[in-house]
Amino acid sequence: MTEIMREFKNILKSFKLAIKFAGPLKDLDFWQLYAQEEALEINAFTALYDSKSLPYIIKDATTEAQVDKLLDLSTEFKAVVSEAVRPYRCLCCKTSFMLFQKEIFGTLDQLRFMLEKNFDGRHFWVKSKTDKDLSIDAMFFPCTSEKVLSAEELKESRDAMKADPEYLTKPTIIMCNPNALFYHHMVNSPNSYWLNLFLKKGINVMGWNYRGYGETPGTCTPYNIKSDGESVLNFVVNELCLQGKVGVYGRSLGGVVASHQTATYPDRISMIIADRTFGNLRDVSSRKFRGAGTGILIDFLTFQWETHNDLNYIKVS
Repeated sequence: MTEIMREFKNILKSFKLAIKFAGPLKDLDFWQLYAQEEALEINAFTALYDSKSLPYIIKDATTEAQVDKLLDLSTEFKAVVSEAVRPYRCLCCKTSFMLFQKEIFGTLDQLRFMLEKNFDGRHFWVKSKTDKDLSIDAMFFPCTSEKVLSAEELKESRDAMKADPEYLTKPTIIMCNPNALFYHHMVNSPNSYWLNLFLKKGINVMGWNYRGYGETPGTCTPYNIKSDGESVLNFVVNELCLQGKVGVYGRSLGGVVASHQTATYPDRISMIIADRTFGNLRDVSSRKFRGAGTGILIDFLTFQWETHNDLNYIKVS
């Protein structure tokens, strides 16, 4: 579904317009004019609509082929939607039970696309420092709405004598999510609260997913989320070449990562926000459940995980 919509956009961007006046809109394509109208100057549109001849699409062989492609995509789009809502026959009756339907909305690809569109995010794969075959699913959001550059792209930009993007000198917050939350979930409220807050305050945001979350493979443990947090921090400094101060925000489970990062790299981390986190998982269980066997059961289920989050936080303080 997302790929079809992207192809729609690319085709509309390929349609060139003929505009019979020499104004600021003379070089726009179809997508820029009609899909981004609210982002353009009102005065420019006043001049356009006051003219006697409205814009029209330039007709040539390429345009005709693209129109045919657009019709094919429309048919494909209709088929995908119909398949998603079509009732399935289960035994002797029809059902629209969601497990039998094809998912078209709310996929990770679509959520990522929305973050890229609405918050100017750029997706990255961060190499794990402990597992050379594992990459961490991450996205960086600049507070300046500029194009995000990798280290290699930044070098090419500097070789071409171009000015560095402003976001490089801005402070950055690394978001460490609570349990069951992906960075993709920040497309809507209330999960977008902190993302919006930091960006509006002129602070870049780095979001990432633990192992087994989003598209990061593997299994999450208190040990590998700490090492993966270090990998993300190194990526922010070395691969994104950020020059501003770096802080960490950790909520619940994310507080384990945030406290570890700050205690391990006090020279790199300038601020920590530990939001509703916990000291040690075993201690949490003793306050939630009663009985002499609670601790034994938790040790069995978690393979005796030790977070030592309280000790890291005290060390930071």
